Amino acid sequence: ESLRARIEIHAKLKQAQKVVERDNKELDMLVEERTKEAEAATDITIRALVGLLEIRDIESFRHTTRTQMIMKTLCESLRSNDKYKDILTDGYIFELIRTTPLHDIGKVGISDNILLKPGKLTPEEFEIMKKHVDFGTEALKKEQNCKEEELPYFVKIALDIIGAHHEKYNGTGYPLGLAGENIPLPGRLMAIIDVYDALMTKRVYKEAWPFPEVVSYIIKERGEHFDPDIVDTFMERSEEIHDISIKYDA
Repeated sequence: ESLRARIEIHAKLKQAQKVVERDNKELDMLVEERTKEAEAATDITIRALVGLLEIRDIESFRHTTRTQMIMKTLCESLRSNDKYKDILTDGYIFELIRTTPLHDIGKVGISDNILLKPGKLTPEEFEIMKKHVDFGTEALKKEQNCKEEELPYFVKIALDIIGAHHEKYNGTGYPLGLAGENIPLPGRLMAIIDVYDALMTKRVYKEAWPFPEVVSYIIKERGEHFDPDIVDTFMERSEEIHDISIKYDA
């Protein structure tokens, strides 16, 4: 009798284990499906926002590609530095690259006569231009429609890129005048990428700079405009970064 009871208990435990395994598998599949849906929704959101810039001729597809590839190059090198290896995880780098194209999304709120002016902006016009940072962060927060602490991971990184890419390492940038490592890392990375690509590219108000002059400028701004660690990383990969500019037609 005791043996039969033990056999029955064992059989029931086996059956229960199979049910749990089946339920866990179904749950894993559901989580994976929801994760894929969330990732797809994120990509659609980013592409839609970047599309607004392209429609307005504020940025081009090539600019988007260049900045993303340079971000990837810098991050991959920078994380070999012990100071950044715990920050620059694969997931963090993925989100940095994915949200890089959003850095100037606030420019959709700036009029064409300022954005596309074929000459130097007046002090008054420059003050208006600077508002694109706040326009970008406000638009992204509003689009999410939730409290700041509930913002998705990619949005938090995007806000750092948008809000801090015009800050300068010496504290003379905008909008907050942050200095040194008080500037979020995404903003410090985007600062050098944005300036590099702008100098390398012909715009309505200027010709493209030769690559050696751009490199000289970046070196000169080490510790002033740009984070010294990131400048050093940029210099280590400068030829590869130049190749990206050539391949994608800066």
